[in-house]
This record gives sequence, C-alpha cells and structure tokens, in this order.
Amino acid sequence: MRLKKRAIPIILAAALAFSLIPLLTASADDDGPKITVQTPGEPVKLGEQFDVTLELSGTDGLAGLTIEIVYDADALSIEDESDVINGSALNATDFGYEVNLHPEVGDHPIVVWYATQNHYDGIGLLLTITFKVNEDANLGNSDISVNVMTAGRLDDGETAYFTDEIETEHGSITIEADIREVEITGLVAPVNGGTPTNAASLLTDTPGVTIVSLAWNPSDATFSGDKYTATIVLTANEYYKFTSAVAATVGEKSPSSVVTSNDGKILTITIHYGGVTVTGQVRSYNPKNETTIMLRNTETQNVITATIPALASGFGQVTQVTQDFTIYAVPEGTYDLIVSKECHLNYIITGVIVETSDVDLKASTAANIRTMTLLCGDITGDGFINSSDLSIVIQPDNYDKLITAGGVNLKADLNGDGYINSSDLSIIIQPDNYDKTHVSYPYK
Repeated sequence: MRLKKRAIPIILAAALAFSLIPLLTASADDDGPKITVQTPGEPVKLGEQFDVTLELSGTDGLAGLTIEIVYDADALSIEDESDVINGSALNATDFGYEVNLHPEVGDHPIVVWYATQNHYDGIGLLLTITFKVNEDANLGNSDISVNVMTAGRLDDGETAYFTDEIETEHGSITIEADIREVEITGLVAPVNGGTPTNAASLLTDTPGVTIVSLAWNPSDATFSGDKYTATIVLTANEYYKFTSAVAATVGEKSPSSVVTSNDGKILTITIHYGGVTVTGQVRSYNPKNETTIMLRNTETQNVITATIPALASGFGQVTQVTQDFTIYAVPEGTYDLIVSKECHLNYIITGVIVETSDVDLKASTAANIRTMTLLCGDITGDGFINSSDLSIVIQPDNYDKLITAGGVNLKADLNGDGYINSSDLSIIIQPDNYDKTHVSYPYK
C-alpha cells in the first residue's frame, strides 16, 4: 500500500499589536515547551473511532502557533469538522475557533484560532481529534505525530519566531482486525432441475465469504434421479470466521447426509443426496499420500470417486496403515471398484452390485475384499514393481539420504518416514510385491 501522509496545519492568529506577550517561557519546574500526542493504550479495530489528544506543557503563554498533525491517511481519516475539538489551552474565552477540512488551497484540513485578548495562558489540553480507522487499513502500528511549523511572540513590537524551541512527542496506535462471525445456515444444495446452480447464487448477501470451489460428483451426466454428491469449499475473508454448522437442504427435501469440516477460516460442506453408500477398508504404506477410490458403472461408464485424505504427518510410519473410506449417493447398478495410490499398484474389485441397501465391503467373507492391501514399490508408475523401481532406491543420489536433501527422488521414500534406506528397499524386494502388477478380484 502506498504510504500517504496527511497533515493538519493549525494556525493560531493572535492579536499581537498591543503589548509584549511572553511566549514559550518555561516554568521553573519544566524543561521547556512541549506538545505531546496521546493515543489510546488499547488496540483499535478496523472501522472503529478513537480520540487523540494534544497536550501543551512547559510554557506560560502563546502568541501564535502553526502545527501539523501528521498521520497515514490510508489508515486513518477525520470525517467531519465536529471531530476536531478545541481544548482548554486555547479556550473559547480567549479565542474564536474555526475548522476547515477542505480548504481552497492545499489538500490538508486547517484549524484556526483567533485571539480575543492580548494575554492568555497556553498550558493544558490543546486539541482533541476523533479519527476513524479505514476498513482497508493495514494491520499493525501506525504513528501520529506533530510537526511545529511556526511559533511566534511579540518582541519590542515585532514578531519573533521560536519554532525550534518546542519539543514534540509522537504517539502510535496498533490496528487490529475485528474478527466478525459468519453464520451459514439453510444453504440449499446446488442443484436446479437437471443442472448445477451458479455458484455465486449459493451465498447471496453473505458478507466475508468467498466460494473457493464447487465440486460435483453426479450419479450420471444429466443429474436425473437427483442422486449426487456436491462439495462446496468456502473461505472466510481476512477479517471473518465461520462459527456455525450448516443446515443444508435439497429443494424441499433433506439430503441423505451432510458432512462439514470447519477450522474457522475454511468451511467444507459435502452434501450427499439419493442412492446408497459403499464403504470399505484399504491397507497401504505412507499415509502422507492420499488414496483414491473410484466406482465405475460397467454399463454407463459413469464414475463416482472418494478419497482418503493424506495425513499431515507420517514420519516414523514404517509399516502399513489401515484406513476406511465411504462413497456416498451411489445409484443402483454394477460397478468396478479401483483403488489407486502413488507408488502402489492399483487394486481392483470387479462386479460390485449396488441395489437399495448400503454396501459394506468390510463385511465380505473374502479377506481380499474385506481389507484391500495395496502392493507397494511402483516408483516409476508403469504398473509393475521390478528392477526399474529397485534401481531408483539404490541410486547413490537417493539411498541413505533424507528426503530434505537436494536432488533426491521423493517417491523412493516408500514408507514415508523421511528417509530413503533399507526399509524402503525391503518393501520392494518382498515376495508379495516384487515382480507384480495390478491385482484384480471378483466381488463376492
């Protein structure tokens, strides 16, 4: 953001024609004249108003004074003349007072005091200014300071200037985000007849929310039968957070299930409508890589997919991990189920029959369907585990290296423990893995 400084010249015009008026004479107990900017001790929020005061000390009187209040106009603003208030140091008894925020010459607001007496005290509250924090202000510290332009007094009938004698002390404020809570309720699932609803219409008049993605997993290309899975990913904009669960509907109907995740900033809503669920269990290495499960209708070739998300960490995991999956909103039909994962061979179950009841593959009498154990070691991705993959692990650039080392092939860390070593080598040369290709079993 371009830093733009705004100054408020404050001109005090005193009637200097009648007598010599002492100016800027320090009291015995003071070091000298000083103007201090006093700001709130607590942080201020975006859009919030706050007061700043200018205190004058160390002088017995004033004859004329011009100062600037310097601040970042990209962060702060003064909205009205009434937000600039005269203080007791140059009080209404001694002065007339006028504020002009939009002078004809220059672009800085001007405040003018007119002296009504030829002698007056000048100690105490000089000015109170109400600022407003701009909605798009940068967060962090922002300074407000005083620049003394001129200071004068009468000396043998002539005006003498003592600008450099006035000390100034600036103030600073801390701008923080005012986190606003966002509720998303009554969200209608994104379906309209046979076609998806425009994403923008899902969140009409919902401030602070951005649609990141709108993913469809329809049961068929035309959405006929109202069987689908829809996932909407929303983000709360910079100064917002999500606080509530979502009550989703499909027109006037209720979805078969709604799954949400919410960390305050990212809200993921997955709506399942129609069909049945297919659940199962996969066993594989390296949980830091996601697993994809795909159902392909053997007649229409339409595909429904689900994923087992990658875990945030997997270091130290040198054995296989068992993870469950669920595919929602599956219409009736016969399917081939294909499980895939990086550096593993595909695992295929053919002829999975889906009717009107949920299908739990973990309840199968066949062990190779009850738990689908993926064969690991296909580093090249050619569908075979063989000497080509073995040679990658034992290459000097890879073997006995941390995956953080430069130039290593990250895929060679088959178990995801962060090292490429004998543990990964042993996975490839296991008789169950070596010299194997994709496996396929019939549904039972």
